Amino acid sequence: MDGGAINLTPNDIFEEEQVPILFGQKELYFVANDRKFQLALVDELIGREIGDKQLELRHLVESLKGNGRAILNVREKLGKKGEYEQRIKSIDAEIKIFEELGIVDKLKRYTDLLEDEERIKKAKQKLSEIHEEITTSFENYSEDLFDLESMLKKGKSENRNILLNMSKAVGDIGVITEEYSERILDGLNEGVSRIDEFYNYWIDKKKPVEQEVRKIKMQLGEQKLHPERLEELAKERARIEPILKELQRYETKLRRLYDERKELKDEIQQKRHEIFKVRDQEKDRINDKLRKKLRVNVLFEEEKRRFTEYLKDMLKGSGVGNAVDSLVSPIGKTIDGILLSDYINQGSGKLIDGFNLTKAKADQIVKWFVDEKKLFELETLFPEDKIEISLKVNGEYKKIDGLSAGQKATALLLLLFAREENPLIIDQPEEDLDNRFIYEDVVKTLRDMKGKRQLIIATHNANIPVLGDSELIIVLESEAGRCKIIDRGSIDKESIRQGVKNIMEGGEEAFMRRAGKYGYGGL
Repeated sequence: MDGGAINLTPNDIFEEEQVPILFGQKELYFVANDRKFQLALVDELIGREIGDKQLELRHLVESLKGNGRAILNVREKLGKKGEYEQRIKSIDAEIKIFEELGIVDKLKRYTDLLEDEERIKKAKQKLSEIHEEITTSFENYSEDLFDLESMLKKGKSENRNILLNMSKAVGDIGVITEEYSERILDGLNEGVSRIDEFYNYWIDKKKPVEQEVRKIKMQLGEQKLHPERLEELAKERARIEPILKELQRYETKLRRLYDERKELKDEIQQKRHEIFKVRDQEKDRINDKLRKKLRVNVLFEEEKRRFTEYLKDMLKGSGVGNAVDSLVSPIGKTIDGILLSDYINQGSGKLIDGFNLTKAKADQIVKWFVDEKKLFELETLFPEDKIEISLKVNGEYKKIDGLSAGQKATALLLLLFAREENPLIIDQPEEDLDNRFIYEDVVKTLRDMKGKRQLIIATHNANIPVLGDSELIIVLESEAGRCKIIDRGSIDKESIRQGVKNIMEGGEEAFMRRAGKYGYGGL
């Protein structure tokens, strides 16, 4: 090694389950107030089972989003269906005028020819595209095989004869490919020529009918009618009819997409209950690890803060923003985006009954979500499960929301201690923790944990390494703005004990008193 910096992350060095957990100065205080972090920490304690189910849930939600995009795309296409249907009605009404004059029957042969000619032209165009694609493909294959053969001929190793043999094999493939490509292309060209001959024959057969139509036009001209209009109408109808048939297939597709959407929503709600069930079952195991110093409880979809924020954003401009609290926390029921969507789809009456809304508010909400894009987005939202953490204080459990800042940090640290696999690194925990809990809970837990995981703590409080029975104490001093190691060793080492006494408030007397209290009377 040359002493230079190595560009590695902790993930590059450690296995996934053993990446160190690091908390900087005052960081415990901030994350102790982060409910999302508390939930993530409990999930990590549960392990792979909860992670797998969350991944399955994310895939289901992404599928639901994709389904929504597909429905909106099909609906956009079907939006023109009414326009085409109306145009067909107009065309038929105009054609009926010609029918009443007896002209349609005379021109029927010609209109049939026009429709068939459209079919022939489409067939010729498609065949031309196929011909071009096949020709280009064979040319590309030929070039690729030639390049491959040439590359293998350039072998340089002592075993290059093997490469030469491979080159010959590739060359043989090229010969066979060229032979078959010539036969295929010859057959294709012959087929295209026959199609052209048939088309020329078609043109010849069409001429007598066109002459008859010209005579009809001359006769109609005397009556100031325009048979060309009938031709235009016939052509337009021939063009629109296949489009309408295609749109009818889209209607079938739309029904299938809605069926799929219902199944996806059912699966998502089932998966949400599965995730809660795992968390609820595993909380007892976690509580046993915490030895009654801390208690964890799980409430189904009760963490509603982010859900509420998303819903407020969605309702901006609707005029019903002040109804969000009623929608998010109805009395006697747990609500998520899918359930709320069901209420909206059933109309304002159902919203009034379910959420104690005025008729005006309910009508506005239903009107706002007529836009399916908004409704589909709503159906991908749901509250998270709420992790309720309680710390034992004076023999009673108190919820984390009612604790002091130091008690909150202590509670979080005790929860972190339950993760026995990961090394834990904390900078100056005494600045976040409640002093009483440092001795009663944290230090005792440190002593229990030190044989199960690596703990690294930077501290100005000498009580932590002494009472925590640290295996290695490193005494540091600041010199010219840099950290300097002046001693290292266990508490059994005399110079280490002296360093600790110098730092500890109360000096040697305090050191001996605390050492005796916590089982170090022989020091």
